[in-house]
Amino acid sequence: MNISSILPLKHGRSPRSAAFTLIELLVVISIIAVLAGLLLPVVNTVMKNARKTSCKVTENQIVAAVNSYQTEYSQYPIPSTATGDFTYGVASNGNATNHNGDLFNVLRALNTLDGTSPTGTLNSRRIVYFEAKNVKNATAPKDGFVLAADSKGTLNVPFKPGDLIDPFGNMYCVRIDGNYSNALVNPYADAGKDATDTPDTTGSGTSDSQAKRLIRTGAVAYSVGDDGQMGDKGTVGAEPYSPTPGDDVVSWQ
Repeated sequence: MNISSILPLKHGRSPRSAAFTLIELLVVISIIAVLAGLLLPVVNTVMKNARKTSCKVTENQIVAAVNSYQTEYSQYPIPSTATGDFTYGVASNGNATNHNGDLFNVLRALNTLDGTSPTGTLNSRRIVYFEAKNVKNATAPKDGFVLAADSKGTLNVPFKPGDLIDPFGNMYCVRIDGNYSNALVNPYADAGKDATDTPDTTGSGTSDSQAKRLIRTGAVAYSVGDDGQMGDKGTVGAEPYSPTPGDDVVSWQ
């Protein structure tokens, strides 16, 4: 007599039922797929918030570096020929303006020439005010200094070596008070409002509408965010001109 044939199985299941059936396997896979689908938006939100937080920290460091430079030299790191507010970065329409690498070359003590006047120098004492890591991917640079020329971001604008790129893949923009009035025009202000400025009722020397467009500081930094456009795909808030509702990150809010 085969004793094993009459002994009960230890786990109470026949050999055939011990393994997963095809239906059971498909059910498990379906459950995993549903859970992954539910978690993906959460993961994307967490990653986006992390990028925005990193961007905000860097912007505050940039503003601090510019202000430290101004304290040391009694002038801002802008070309000697600049008049009015001077902006490093890329315009909202995607056109290249002043590459921010020119600013960071000065703040990093890599280049003392202001790029405009052959005899003018900036940061002649070679003080390092700002430093950051280099980008990891030269063809799709994000979050660091560009090393290779002609890399492009969301706005499809070629970068130059030394440009500082935000976590979304675009140049950080920096606006500096070239008038030394301790006030800047909000980068998000609508220039078309000038023709309808209201009278000056505050005695500040500027119209009320103009005053609403001013940010009372010497330097600001901002990022156009994931969509590569100021505000919500090119649309900004009303007075006093806010980047919301959009994905931009700004230093003054």
